[in-house]
Amino acid sequence: MTASEPLPISLVAHQVFCPRRAWLEAAGETTDTQQVAVGVAAHTPTDDTGTSRSRRLRGVEIASVEWGIIGRCDTLEIDDDGALTVVEYKAAPRRRRADVTDPMRVQLTLQVHALREMGYLVAGQAVYFTTSPVPRIR
Repeated sequence: MTASEPLPISLVAHQVFCPRRAWLEAAGETTDTQQVAVGVAAHTPTDDTGTSRSRRLRGVEIASVEWGIIGRCDTLEIDDDGALTVVEYKAAPRRRRADVTDPMRVQLTLQVHALREMGYLVAGQAVYFTTSPVPRIR
């Protein structure tokens, strides 16, 4: 990654969670833990843009030129007025509790900023824990 390349939103969220993990990711290191495998499996449906519907878009690429960030929204739900709700899917909550953490808040905030810069109206954000039946609204 060079200084002129946009910064991945996921890398910023990892920096908030664990600076060492973010540094390793930026250096090209990967992990193959059980927790990562569960997360990858949980994201499979959200990464399949072919599962998008008229009111639920999957795997949407986003960017903010102003802030120099890029990313991908798991799901964008569209309400009757055309406003979006960003929904992030998480597989293994910290300490097995479905709590929205600071890194998740940072990720959602950056996604909302990018979408608004791209000209979209954003009405809300949510984290859906695949291990819990109730979405958590931020």
